[in-house]
Amino acid sequence: MGPVRFLCVDPGGKRMGLAVGDDVTGVVSPFDIVPYRGVAQAAASIAATANRISAEWVVVGLPALADGSTGSAARRSYQLADELRNLGVQVAMQSE
Repeated sequence: MGPVRFLCVDPGGKRMGLAVGDDVTGVVSPFDIVPYRGVAQAAASIAATANRISAEWVVVGLPALADGSTGSAARRSYQLADELRNLGVQVAMQSE
């Protein structure tokens, strides 16, 4: 069995940064930027990218406020994760 490849998503309000990594090297490298035009469109683009690069997991960043609570950015992350799961993508959330 080879390395497990991850597509990591840094969600933003205008664009989402993508990075690629694997569980063997532990190295994560910048990969692409997806414009944010709504959750469904972003999820479809991310799912297509994950499929294209054979990523087994998509890791969605979960931003927190300074006091540890979550706000609108975290809600967007959860919505994105739900939409990706609806598309059949394995998703993990990672605190940023």
